[in-house]
Amino acid sequence: MEQGNETAVKMGLTGDRVPGDELEKTLHVGLTAFLDLNPKSTNAQRYRTVVRGWERAKYLMLDRPNIVGGLAFRTRHPAAVRFMREGVVWGFYALINQYLSERSDRLIWVSWPDEVSRVRLRRHDRIRISAPCEIYLENGGPFRGVVQDLSGGGCCLRTNVAMIVSTRCEVSFTLPDGMQVDRLPVMVRRVQPAGAAEYEYGCMFLDTAECERNGIGLFVVRMLSSDRQPEENMGRILLFSPRAEDGEAMQALAQSSEYRVSVTTRLVDFFHHVAAYAPRAVILSAAQQELPPHEICRIIKGTPGLETLPVIIFGGEPVEGRQQAATAGASLYLKGFPNLNTLLPILSKAAPVRRASHAFLPQDAEEDGEADQDGAPPIPVVSEGAGG
Repeated sequence: MEQGNETAVKMGLTGDRVPGDELEKTLHVGLTAFLDLNPKSTNAQRYRTVVRGWERAKYLMLDRPNIVGGLAFRTRHPAAVRFMREGVVWGFYALINQYLSERSDRLIWVSWPDEVSRVRLRRHDRIRISAPCEIYLENGGPFRGVVQDLSGGGCCLRTNVAMIVSTRCEVSFTLPDGMQVDRLPVMVRRVQPAGAAEYEYGCMFLDTAECERNGIGLFVVRMLSSDRQPEENMGRILLFSPRAEDGEAMQALAQSSEYRVSVTTRLVDFFHHVAAYAPRAVILSAAQQELPPHEICRIIKGTPGLETLPVIIFGGEPVEGRQQAATAGASLYLKGFPNLNTLLPILSKAAPVRRASHAFLPQDAEEDGEADQDGAPPIPVVSEGAGG
């Protein structure tokens, strides 16, 4: 990959560089690949695409990913293309070339590489993550759990659901770089107790091709090759909003920063992500109707281990919103959608928080009457310990 052979050898990976013409031997129409539009950045974002054709030594034709703001596809824009086949990750740098045709709204062309990197992932190479997941059994689900480590051949699940060796189930989760994995079939190969009423399950992936389409092995190789673990090096912003366009806009804003964005649209998923991911900050939209954002903030601030987690609230009625945000201990209230330049001072000063010391749900909060204040505090509303 981009770190070259020295890093691959150091991490115990078998890697080499070959002429670009070798690429044709492994390509096929319909191959799932991953396009990186910010390849030299530590905050590179992956987008899933599909190979639709090529002409050797000239170009590859790919599906155009659905990205907010098509400006990312300007001509000569640098990119990286990666895919995995039979346990080998292929990767190369390229330039995006815009060709006008009747299909230009659905396809993009990238330049054919002079050189390609190949890295083989061994089945026992694994990385540590903490990704909330949903577990589907034959007789029910989804049940909640956490993916605790990941390899090209399997994962470790932690959950309170009782299973036995040879149990088959399906797992859905989101990789730390934002790539979603939906109902991947696995089999339990190892069981051990993990605290009060919980278990850890060593699981084997049952569909190698589906793993490659989801980019799991590719992500593991990338983390190993860069000598870093995703939890320790990716500052995460967690957005809770029912509006899909809010999530897309926030992810687009964060592309040029060191932060990752996770988006939740349901309250139960939001609290699960807070407990499992230990985000650098959370952003709450007043547009969601499950629980007022200042009440969510009050629950977070009252949870041991999360007292200093910055909470940003936006939307709703400004005067009331400011007052309620200040009373609940929010770091910032905004009338409109957050601007990254407004958030960065808060994020840069906030120390990473630990995970919540216990699970929490909305009903854990005590009822608290609204503070009786005549005037609204100025923007921003900064809470003690929020780094602002």
